[in-house]
Amino acid sequence: MSTANFTALNPEVWSRRMGSLQKKALVARAICDLTEGAKLTVGDTVNKPYVSDLSVSTYTPGTDVSLIDMGATNEQLTVTTFETVPFYVDEIDIMQNGYDLMAEQTDRAQYLLNDKIDTAVLARYVDSDNTDITNASIGGAAGAITATSSNIHQIFTALKREMREANVTMTGDTYVVVDPSGAELIEQYVAANGFNTADATIKNGYAGDFLGVQVYVSNNLTTGSNVTHWIGGKKGAISLVVQKEPTVMIKDNPLRAGKNVICLTAYGIKTFKRAAKDLFDINIYSA
Repeated sequence: MSTANFTALNPEVWSRRMGSLQKKALVARAICDLTEGAKLTVGDTVNKPYVSDLSVSTYTPGTDVSLIDMGATNEQLTVTTFETVPFYVDEIDIMQNGYDLMAEQTDRAQYLLNDKIDTAVLARYVDSDNTDITNASIGGAAGAITATSSNIHQIFTALKREMREANVTMTGDTYVVVDPSGAELIEQYVAANGFNTADATIKNGYAGDFLGVQVYVSNNLTTGSNVTHWIGGKKGAISLVVQKEPTVMIKDNPLRAGKNVICLTAYGIKTFKRAAKDLFDINIYSA
């Protein structure tokens, strides 16, 4: 019996584009105060002093009053974090492989640096000058909150209550950064309670408003000891200065036929004392 096998003649087809890596939604710049960066055109430090507060006392006619001692304290935001993504691309590879490797990798490098900034900002829940929002804040026992679609709304109303009790000025810029599980619980709650929600593309992690609070979704929240720290409060409580945006520098390699590519950023993060009352740490149980 004769056979016919012509598979050796079959051409192989290569995709026009390389496989893309997933990117997280980044939220830091949406929730931080970025104004201090405009002042830092030279040097590495922003000084921000504050004066001691005044107080009211009773006045008795005909008697001397006790004058209030006053003073000033200086705080500083210093740019001390320098991070880089360096790599090498050979001219032979650029010539032969048919892909825009340089563009693909520089885009990825810039994203990775922005992702590091995002993670660092969301870790500043520790700067909060308020009591953590815990299970006790929504009427339960002590400990982290086991978030469900039945109590998700209580977490948000508890935040708003504690903001009012802390005399935080609420001017429509209240926010919470939740993880994907938290976003799912919000979606389940609004679906079960008849709210009309529309699908929208998440931009800078923004997923929409819930009970008057702007909701951002991030995979960069800090988790440890079975607690995920959602962060929220008033936008601008955390100051972020990116003195050097993630920038690509391409340099000739003197000993090779190719290019050294260095992506570099320089930044500093600070929660100033007077702003720490605007920041809240929401303790969510995670197994």
